[in-house]
Amino acid sequence: MIAAHFALGKRGTIGHRPQDGWSEPEDGFTWSIGTSSRLRAALPDGVGQAFLELELNPFVVPGQFSSQALRVRVNGVPVGEDRLVGEGTVGYPIPDHAIGADRGVLIELEHPEARCPAEFGLQDGRRLGFMLRGVRLVLARRQARVDAVALPPLQIPRIRDAMGRAVTAITGLDPPGLVRCFESLGSNCEFGLVQRQFGAEPLGMLRFAGITLDDVLNGLRHGFAGIGERVRVDSLPAGNGRLEFVVQEERYRIGLHSFRSPEDTTAEKVLEEHGRRLRFLHAHFIERLQTGERIFVFQRRGQITRSQAVPLLTLLQDYGPNALLYVDQDPGLPAGAVEQLGHGFYHGKLDQMAPAEDAGRADLLGWLSLCANAHRLWRAARAQ
Repeated sequence: MIAAHFALGKRGTIGHRPQDGWSEPEDGFTWSIGTSSRLRAALPDGVGQAFLELELNPFVVPGQFSSQALRVRVNGVPVGEDRLVGEGTVGYPIPDHAIGADRGVLIELEHPEARCPAEFGLQDGRRLGFMLRGVRLVLARRQARVDAVALPPLQIPRIRDAMGRAVTAITGLDPPGLVRCFESLGSNCEFGLVQRQFGAEPLGMLRFAGITLDDVLNGLRHGFAGIGERVRVDSLPAGNGRLEFVVQEERYRIGLHSFRSPEDTTAEKVLEEHGRRLRFLHAHFIERLQTGERIFVFQRRGQITRSQAVPLLTLLQDYGPNALLYVDQDPGLPAGAVEQLGHGFYHGKLDQMAPAEDAGRADLLGWLSLCANAHRLWRAARAQ
């Protein structure tokens, strides 16, 4: 991957008032104002599929004004539209015909729902759309085209023996073998515990991790270099009447279950073990990224827009021929269904995620349907 990153704000690499439709730069960001804003940048030299990534926050007021619409054009060509509710990174493929010979790009953002904070009793008279922190222009590997396909939810029996026979008939793998084809990227330990409940215990650096999508993106951009060097251990209630040592990896803001109690060991031992364990798992994680033999999974409550998943996919595929299944609660997709959005790019839906306080109470049949459907699509694409 070749990337050019432009930071906004007072000391950003895009200068004061990057084009029009912007407020005064602030520390680390610049607000778009009014209903549209523009800025100019340039694609890096090289060959590949071009993507535009925006690091931004919409102006929202909890309980009163919860989201904003965003439409994006590059050199006059529409590349995407979204409704965003919070901080994050969004990515949009740039068609070849939108790229001029000089590699320059005019990025136009439309934010028709920009609002004035003063309407909500806040001390700010500007009409704010999005707080833009950074822009990345990326050249990623070109992938073979695949048809957009959606596989419906599978009817899988609840009885374990019948469940195993049904999954094997569909995928050629028993449930433990099927879920071992996947590796969790977060955002919590739900999928890692699903693998355990199906009898699989694969090694996974983020299998039992609490981590945000933005922190996964940051980790992948840096190869998770130095993971395990800055770690602390806290003792927290585990929900079963006992305390558990919880590990906090501070470089990439990862929370990790130790499944160890102060009754069993000491914080010092947990700290030593997990620093060493993270470094060991990191080497395996990078190796698997390079071989492309796993479907990586990221799941989160609520909805993950396609544009929020695109930067994760491009980073994964920069390491090797990797696939991504992102799972959310998108109301437009039946629970257990998987849609193929591109080569190695899959979106699945669950009606219910496991409770935050009990990640082991997952929808096992829903997860099994997602894994079976994604694996079928992945296997078919690899056979082409």
